[in-house]
Amino acid sequence: MKHLYRTTLPVFFLFLCSFALQANHDTKPTEDVFKKISKDIFKVLKNKDFKILDKLTPDRAILEEVMKQMPERDKEPWKHYTYKELEKTINNAIKKQVKRLHDESKINSADFSKIRFIRHGRPSLKKEKGFEQAEGNITISNSGSIMNIKYHLVKYKSKWYLMRIWY
Repeated sequence: MKHLYRTTLPVFFLFLCSFALQANHDTKPTEDVFKKISKDIFKVLKNKDFKILDKLTPDRAILEEVMKQMPERDKEPWKHYTYKELEKTINNAIKKQVKRLHDESKINSADFSKIRFIRHGRPSLKKEKGFEQAEGNITISNSGSIMNIKYHLVKYKSKWYLMRIWY
């Protein structure tokens, strides 16, 4: 009986630990989600088609819900905005960044329309306040010119939304 107790206790403890690990383990989404989003971002960069951006960026209601639950440090830069202003600011910032990318690519003679190589970096995933978040990057190159573009996404009701883009 004593021997049975000695072997059962560690096995039971390991059993409990495995449940705790499963509860904390985030299920990683397929990379296809991020490839699709980064391809959409690339389409915007290539064609200046801002209508695609509107589908990727969150509208006011989603933004409000996400911002309410985000940790203070993540929403610090946006604190003084109303959600209507925030939606407009994020969309304008992304459009401005896209324009800047275009302008700088012309200066460096890296024409987006002629780019053939695009690589999607593996996004880093985290889960905070009930939201899955990801930061990923796209590497675009054309005959020697290389450009890295990073993006920050938040998942809301099983759909990923673009929150920021920078390089």
